[in-house]
Amino acid sequence: MNEEEGAKFNKFLAVDTASAHLTVVAANGKKAAKRYLADCALKHSVLLMGEVESAMDEAELSPSDCDFFCAVTGPGSFTGIRIGISAAKGFALAAGRPLMPLTSFELVAYNVNAPDFFAVADAAHAHYYACRVTGGAFGEPVYISREELVSTGLALYGFQPLDLPRYTQLDAGDCLYHAVCKKLSSGSPFGEMHALYVRKSQAEEGRKGPSAAGSLRIFCADPSLKRSASPRSRGVTVCLRTVFRAKILSGYCATTKGRSRATAA
Repeated sequence: MNEEEGAKFNKFLAVDTASAHLTVVAANGKKAAKRYLADCALKHSVLLMGEVESAMDEAELSPSDCDFFCAVTGPGSFTGIRIGISAAKGFALAAGRPLMPLTSFELVAYNVNAPDFFAVADAAHAHYYACRVTGGAFGEPVYISREELVSTGLALYGFQPLDLPRYTQLDAGDCLYHAVCKKLSSGSPFGEMHALYVRKSQAEEGRKGPSAAGSLRIFCADPSLKRSASPRSRGVTVCLRTVFRAKILSGYCATTKGRSRATAA
């Protein structure tokens, strides 16, 4: 898709819940409403839909108006990633629109003008998620130690306050809109949306046995079993709630807009 074709897709909703911050962008042509909360870790599921509704109201945009929906797919917070993806998928399903998956590395790289660098994110325990970007081409994402990363000697970019040499911290609140617009001019901006994890979660790494690597914990509706549910299953519960709220908000916005048009007529 070239820039001219990409310009036609100028109405969208984009969310980033992959890190400690929360970013929402509702774009209606040249009018874009942005919401940014700097530190809301573990509160994404509570805050996301309120910020989405606020931004869409300001942009005078409803889900049915959107050309597509975008979410940052990681790497980052395991539960946070799923919340954003679930919201985007809920809206896309309700409105019948395509999805734009945007990795955390793309979010950084599309806001950097340098020939060779690493897009990085904190992975805790003196390790990082990193992806080398050379001439606009993305390398293989890696889970790398501080020593290995620093030894590359390359410039580093990201959104978090990281104590690394040659590191530049970008403004997370301003980057989502620009990254979405730049990806629109790429070859294939739309497609299936899946989480990019790079490594297993701490819960998965703590489990032993042959089923630990690829097991999927299904949400259990039995209240007596919820207390013993794993962190991953609780994350699935949160994601299901997010999807339902996205669908409800999508229907609500469409209904409200219809009533407003009828009243104006």
